[in-house]
Amino acid sequence: FSAIAYGARGLYYYCYEHGVWNATCSDPTPGACNYEPLANYMVVKKVNADAAKWGTMLLESRHTGAVRSPSDPQNDHSIAPGPGRVVGQMDDQLLVGVFSDGLEEDTGYLVVVDLRTDVAAGAVPPRTVTLSINPACSAAVVPGDEQGWFAEANPKLHRGAAAGSRVTVRLHGGGGALLRLTPGSQTSA
Repeated sequence: FSAIAYGARGLYYYCYEHGVWNATCSDPTPGACNYEPLANYMVVKKVNADAAKWGTMLLESRHTGAVRSPSDPQNDHSIAPGPGRVVGQMDDQLLVGVFSDGLEEDTGYLVVVDLRTDVAAGAVPPRTVTLSINPACSAAVVPGDEQGWFAEANPKLHRGAAAGSRVTVRLHGGGGALLRLTPGSQTSA
């Protein structure tokens, strides 16, 4: 989800046999391999489900910046949360991509990403995170796919919930959430 938060227009996942699949081959002949999904296969499948559901909304929007805690402007051009910004405060190890949808003045989306990751599936436990949105804004949780990672972490929020200017969601390590900013929102980072 970090690539999406930084404005990527597409995602590629490369798997050279051992990534999300365990390949056992009896000989080098094409079709002679047996493929079994590894633990990370389900993670990738669930992330893809959410990314596909949210992707259309984000592809129709314009990326305007990234808010990160802690910020790292020399490496990723992110800014820290603060007064007067779309995100006033947020928990550490979060990244928020800011998108303007252009439908009405200053409406859009926030892609919230937990920056804690590990190569082993389940090694980083889910956590509940909180963001304070600029008081001029109101945000609502956009449901992910029913089979996605967001729904697994937030069964009660999966159907979508108004959040106002204080948003709390549960994220898997490396997981993401999508928030919709209502009209009148300030969507520039």
